[in-house]
Amino acid sequence: MSLFMFGSMGMTPEHREKSSKGGSIPIRLRSRSSCSSSNTIHHFHQLCLEAEEMSRILVVEMEILIISLGMLYYFVSLQFAGLLGFLFGSLVILMNELLNE
Repeated sequence: MSLFMFGSMGMTPEHREKSSKGGSIPIRLRSRSSCSSSNTIHHFHQLCLEAEEMSRILVVEMEILIISLGMLYYFVSLQFAGLLGFLFGSLVILMNELLNE
């Protein structure tokens, strides 16, 4: 449905004639008979509650991801530090053995 068709819905023949000559188009909002305002407000409220719940879930998932990445970084850095300590300790022991001979 084009924007022109949407704007011309509900117009009287005089309005259509005026709009075709370049006059202003009165815009009249019509509500659907099957959708009452209380039904719309209830639907909007439900959407807000669902969005709030989804944002809470997203925050929890982000916290879990950050904690997991932090733990992964911590363990990798500990393993790297342990490897460096092992290599340095082995080097010290090797140098000590060479100096004692």
